[in-house]
Amino acid sequence: MCALSGAPFIIFHLFRTKHPDLGNIFSQIILYVKKRNEAQASGVGMLYVFEHITGCIKFGYAYNAWNRLYESNGFESVIHDNVTGVCGKLSPANFDLIWIRDGSISDERQVQELINFDRINGYRREFLPADRKEELLKYLGPTKPIPMRPTNLRINYSTVPLPCCGGMQPRCFKCGKNFTRKGNAARHYKKLQRIIT
Repeated sequence: MCALSGAPFIIFHLFRTKHPDLGNIFSQIILYVKKRNEAQASGVGMLYVFEHITGCIKFGYAYNAWNRLYESNGFESVIHDNVTGVCGKLSPANFDLIWIRDGSISDERQVQELINFDRINGYRREFLPADRKEELLKYLGPTKPIPMRPTNLRINYSTVPLPCCGGMQPRCFKCGKNFTRKGNAARHYKKLQRIIT
C-alpha cells in the first residue's frame, strides 16, 4: 500500500514504472517516513546514548537509535566543538549504543535541562565530554536490552558535515550570512524570499 495519494501518487507511479528498482527503494523510504512521522506524532520513540571511541557520549531522541546513527552518517552535522578529538571521526563505525529507553522528545528536553547541557548559538550541544558519562547514566537509570547493530542499514552520505569535519559553512545565497546548520540557512533564505516578494 502506497503512502501517497492524488497527484504525488501519479508521479510516483510513473517514476516506478520507468525505474522499477529505484521505485521499490523509493516506496520503502516513503513507508519508513510515514511510520516515523506517525510514531513522532504519537510521542512513541526512544531516548538513546551512544558512546564515541574517544569516550564522549551523544544523548538524544529518535524513532530508532540505529537508524538515527546511519541516517545522519554518524553525527557529522551535530555541533561537537565542546569535545576534543572527534572531528573527522564521527562515522557510525565509531559509535556504540550503550543505553536506550522508551521516551519522547519532551523527555529528551527535560533531561537536557536537568543535566545542564551547554548551549552554543542558541542550540543545545548534543555531545557530553567523557567525564560527564557517569552523571548522565546515573540520572537516566537502567537501560532496556540493547539491540544488536543492524548489518543492513546504509550510511546517508548526503548529510553535510560541519566545516570542522571538512564540510562547507552553511551560508545564505542572498546576504552571505553564515549559519551553524544547513536548515537555518534554508529557513533564513525562504524568509528573505517572502520579504522581497
